[in-house]
Amino acid sequence: MVGEVRGRDAIIFEDEISTGGTLAESVKTLGNAGVKSIHVGATHGVLCGPAVERLTNSALASVVVTDTVYLPPDKQRNKIHTLSVAPLFAEAIRRIHTGESVGALFD
Repeated sequence: MVGEVRGRDAIIFEDEISTGGTLAESVKTLGNAGVKSIHVGATHGVLCGPAVERLTNSALASVVVTDTVYLPPDKQRNKIHTLSVAPLFAEAIRRIHTGESVGALFD
């Protein structure tokens, strides 16, 4: 944690959430520092073992993961949201096939 966070909204970005242990500890640290709300974004929501319960029972306001890893219905809870990367991948494949710039997708 860097800087003054008291009374602010915190956003945590992760590449992967596996068991959620490290994330749960980060949420506790931010909560103790007085943040107003905590939101998480992660590329891969593996969510194995106790992850779903840890996230659901934590002070997190929301968790957004992509659909790069299948999230079964029993792991989809009110705080956990899935964002599809299919349109982005489809457009990248289309651009590769037609010889257009893939890099322009990220401008």
